[in-house]
Amino acid sequence: MSTHLVVYYGIGILATFVSAGMVFWTCLRRNRIIPRWLLMVLLAFPTYVVVAQILKFQSLHMYADFSHWLQVVYNIANRWVPGSLNADFLIPGIQNYFSVHFVPLIYVFGVMYKMLPFPETLLVLNGVLMLSSALPMYLLAKRLVGHRLGLIAAVLLLWYPTFQYITLYEFEMLRFSIPVILWMLYFWEKKRMLPFSIFLVLALLVREEVSLVIAFFGIHLLFVEGARVRGALIMVVGISYFAAVVSVVMGAFSPFQHYTYTAITGFTSFGATPFEVVKSVLMHPLSAISLIFNPIKVANVAMYVIPLLLAPLFAPSVLVSALPNVGVVLLSAAATNSSYMLYYLAPTIPFLFYAFLRAWPRIATVLSGKMPEVSRVQVESAMMGAMLSGIVVANVFFGPSPIALQFWNHNLQTAPFRTQNFNWSEYRVTDHHRKADMFVRLIPDDAIVSAEQFLVPKLFQKKGTMIFPQLESVDGKYKAEYVFIDKSNPVKTGIATVPGSWDGLRENPQFYYDWIEKDPRRWELIKADDGYELYRRRS
Repeated sequence: MSTHLVVYYGIGILATFVSAGMVFWTCLRRNRIIPRWLLMVLLAFPTYVVVAQILKFQSLHMYADFSHWLQVVYNIANRWVPGSLNADFLIPGIQNYFSVHFVPLIYVFGVMYKMLPFPETLLVLNGVLMLSSALPMYLLAKRLVGHRLGLIAAVLLLWYPTFQYITLYEFEMLRFSIPVILWMLYFWEKKRMLPFSIFLVLALLVREEVSLVIAFFGIHLLFVEGARVRGALIMVVGISYFAAVVSVVMGAFSPFQHYTYTAITGFTSFGATPFEVVKSVLMHPLSAISLIFNPIKVANVAMYVIPLLLAPLFAPSVLVSALPNVGVVLLSAAATNSSYMLYYLAPTIPFLFYAFLRAWPRIATVLSGKMPEVSRVQVESAMMGAMLSGIVVANVFFGPSPIALQFWNHNLQTAPFRTQNFNWSEYRVTDHHRKADMFVRLIPDDAIVSAEQFLVPKLFQKKGTMIFPQLESVDGKYKAEYVFIDKSNPVKTGIATVPGSWDGLRENPQFYYDWIEKDPRRWELIKADDGYELYRRRS
């Protein structure tokens, strides 16, 4: 991380805590109560994410991930198979996405897409489902600490920087563990076992690794809350589900006789199977510790609790449930997986807020004890003001919303991601962006296309899409029949299957364009306009 980013984060963190402290003392001394109209405004404002996602798609600021999921949903809607030939171009044998991650709930999106066959269908559903998390958050908080904090907790969740980043990030399934687990926790607190069981099953179906979080929730119930039978049963269900899905179910969707869990590739230094990884970590703890305490990882994990003013740390036993999710991310060779701007720790977020709610009475008791001259109601009102101030200021410095500094300052990025930019200009749709559709219509639906990252979401209805400059699948089975590029777009990112292109396409794009432009015997120019070029392979 660069020095200026370290300084920026230091200033932002300081501002978050100082503003919270100032609001706390102001509310305490003047006996101020947060007006209801302000809470309603704060609850409504995050709906911007729905419009923002649609504009990002239309302005060509979504990339290969969204293209992949669009193709999976498109194939479910038309063939009822969660297939993605795009993935098979990179890793042969994973055309059926269930061999990569077991995500049965994707069929819900497939059915909705069949009724409304537009990419925007996924984006609107994503926004609605994620924003709906505020309802179980409110109900859970109301159940545990009362109505007033229920509204505050809903606002905190919707303004939580990571929640907004996850919602705005293209598309994937792990994010939906947030509303599902929040509903599960609410029904657990209500002791309504039937709806609790339903949402527990839905959590398992979000993605296979969520089952480990469920298993550790069972451990929490068993050892902390004293629910021995139910806790033990939930623990066994979670562990058994993960083992069965990874060792049997996912392998059934793979064409290979000896199936390898694809997600394990991030842990190859520890082993080739989940069991080997666990065994290696226990046998070589120093190696694990050196990975876990990577400064970038530690800093990102801290960013999950700073917007909540560290409050979840005052109920550490609740956070036991998040240990497998956090542990897997910290042990991964990819430090970026721990980023608070990405979705990998989505299953942890409900438990952070659950811990926050559990910690609230303890914190209020401590503060009331130190200020006996002030009523507990006044103390809690001041605490609510502090939490709101902290979350809003954290969003200003670290969030993606229209009140964030990076939204207005083009030179400011809170992380050095090449394709993650939340400046207002990312949402501006121009005539140049609209022209891409004209080129897409010239390509037959049964064609395989090699296109630049920002163009591939537009091509999801084609047979398959490679990331330019890849022109052939890894196993040589498929070849690109069309090449679609935009020489005017500065966002260049190659592909790992073409050595050197990850940075090379950005640093010297013409080198790769020459592969096509200077080979007229193989490639025929179909159309060129405003920087776009479309080529067809000659027969």
